[in-house]
This record gives sequence, structure tokens and C-alpha cells, in this order.
Amino acid sequence: MCKSKNVPFMIYIPKIYRDKLRVLAAERNLSHPDEGLSAARIGRDIIVQHLDSITQEGLAHGQQKV
Repeated sequence: MCKSKNVPFMIYIPKIYRDKLRVLAAERNLSHPDEGLSAARIGRDIIVQHLDSITQEGLAHGQQKV
């Protein structure tokens, strides 16, 4: 993940996925109460990891960066 400045980016996802992100955050907060992880943070991490993997796959196959 790039360590550059974070900027706001609004997306709309189906309610079921929002609820899944909230459950993941709640479970994480129960096991690590000092971290205070949010559903938005988990969503951001998932998106960033996915985009990074796409970029790496593209470079491995000789394609341009996304």
C-alpha cells in the first residue's frame, strides 16, 4: 500500500456488503479493542489491496499500470 496522503472517495455499495464490513469491524474490535477499526477502514484496505494486486499482475504480464 502506498504511504501517500489519503483523500476522500465516496462509493455506494449494496447494504449487504456494508453490513458485512460492519460485522468484520465489530469482530476485530472485540478481539483488539485498543485499535478501533471501522468498516470504512476495512473497505479501504480491501480496495487498496485489490488495486495493488491488479497493478502487480499487469506489470507481470507486460500491461500498463491502471
